[in-house]
Amino acid sequence: NASGSISELLAVHRAGGSDFDSVAVGAMWTRLRRLARREPAWVRSPRAAAALRPVCDQTRVMLSGLCARTVANMLHALATM
Repeated sequence: NASGSISELLAVHRAGGSDFDSVAVGAMWTRLRRLARREPAWVRSPRAAAALRPVCDQTRVMLSGLCARTVANMLHALATM
């Protein structure tokens, strides 16, 4: 996906995130990290936690089925946002 902002990426997730597989979820977190570097004010904003909640909830549900590499990439993304 070539989403150019965090808001656009989250809109993609809202539209079709329920169909995301483990690869898509891992890519979502990697893309979020890259976009967060360009949008640090968004990450620190009060709306960020609520906006990320659906992605976090889906990741939590899928966590036991994710491979180690996907989990590592996701944790790296979260740690460096």
